[in-house]
Amino acid sequence: MANAVTAMSPEYWSKRMQVVREKMTVFRKLANYEERATLKNGDIVHRPYRSGMYVQDYTKATAITVQDISATDEYLTVDAYKIVPFYVDDIDQIQNKWDTVNKFADDAGKDLYSYIDGQFLGEYSNATSDIDDGDVGGTAGVSAVLSTSNIAKFFAAANKKLDQQNVERSGRWAVISPTVYQILIEKLDGKDSALGDSTGQNGHVGKYMGFELYLSNNVAWAAKWTPADNPTADDTITINGVTVKFVVSPGDAGDIDIGGSTAVSLDNLVGLVNQSGTAGTDYVDITAANRALWQGLVATDGGTYASFIHKGGGEVAVSGSESADVWSVETVHQLFGQGKAIDLVIQKEPKVEFRMVQNKLGQNVLPWTMYGIKTFTEGANALVDGRVDSSGF
Repeated sequence: MANAVTAMSPEYWSKRMQVVREKMTVFRKLANYEERATLKNGDIVHRPYRSGMYVQDYTKATAITVQDISATDEYLTVDAYKIVPFYVDDIDQIQNKWDTVNKFADDAGKDLYSYIDGQFLGEYSNATSDIDDGDVGGTAGVSAVLSTSNIAKFFAAANKKLDQQNVERSGRWAVISPTVYQILIEKLDGKDSALGDSTGQNGHVGKYMGFELYLSNNVAWAAKWTPADNPTADDTITINGVTVKFVVSPGDAGDIDIGGSTAVSLDNLVGLVNQSGTAGTDYVDITAANRALWQGLVATDGGTYASFIHKGGGEVAVSGSESADVWSVETVHQLFGQGKAIDLVIQKEPKVEFRMVQNKLGQNVLPWTMYGIKTFTEGANALVDGRVDSSGF
């Protein structure tokens, strides 16, 4: 015989909910906010730049040739409106042990700031200069394969590119990903004290070769996927932990319809990533939890391949079920700069608003923000895109 006394064992709920570990943001420390006061209202602020001039010879008593001068307009537009909406019923608000609205609203606010941070670091694409494998003793034109033996060259090359743009030495900074930081620490034989004092605020982790270092999981990632031929049933690819599958008849989340050609199948893949095309026919959308992992991911159809940019993705891992289908050009973009090179105007800081829902005992909770980002020409000259091969990460 066996005793049956489990009904006498109570169950308890913890005094707290589990910690949600959010990415640390760096934009607050690095962004230029000077136009925030200008754009208290309105949506565009203009900041033109002047044409260059040159020194020329003058011959006594000879007419001079007057140089033409011009100005070119550049402007920042507040055109990004982002929201993280959810609904909470009054009954749940009363009966839940924890404050549901506040807990989820706090998470949503952090998500909005993290998204802004990813877009901010995505300004690598506007940098005047870049460094790649050729700058560290390897092959020019491909992303740098970093190691303890060449990481110093990587930082030295960033300094050189800024020097060539006449950018002052003071106030230089670098936003680096965890693996690059690991390589740097290994270069220093584990002595992170060699990086100087660090408070950890805004991701600050020390100083190296004149750069204030910021550690971030929001740096941008890019790659290209080239299938050998049109996918067959149940072929899969995985991006940042989210697996999608090519099928004949999409029915489950993440299913992609196999088209009549490789080009059509790629169209459907891009449609899924970008939430374009015809959902339910070309693909079935992924779950909300997986969509969060793809936040900031954008795909582009290249006809025979699909390219991806994931602003805020960090060190993204990819794979596929078919070895003949190739992932290539996997790059994590480290960002080097000087001063406040990137302009950011947050016209409305992430804030929670509430709307009552008709015929329901509850309310929609609407954390949202409104902002604009711009790298003006003066800022582009003070940025360097550090391209690092992430295929081995």
